[in-house]
Amino acid sequence: MSGKRKYYPNNWKNVKNAPSEYFESCEVEFIIDKDWEFRPGAVGIIRAQNKKTGKVEEFSYKQEKSMEEKLYLLKDTHDLTICTQNILATNYPIND
Repeated sequence: MSGKRKYYPNNWKNVKNAPSEYFESCEVEFIIDKDWEFRPGAVGIIRAQNKKTGKVEEFSYKQEKSMEEKLYLLKDTHDLTICTQNILATNYPIND
């Protein structure tokens, strides 16, 4: 048996290419006011978009040290969104 996971096709391209009118607008306060919580044991999530290819990957972590190491590896090549229990932040450049 190979070490690769089975690929499950999805419709992400349809969602990505859909016009913005298809989606309800949402105020930031709506998201912030929700009582979101990570599953037990999780410390954070990183959403990384490759600056050259545009490919998006998401990583979840149970250890803060592992998350910090991944951030350090991706900081120059990816636009990052970081979410922990205490912060939701991005490093997208303003003029790019």
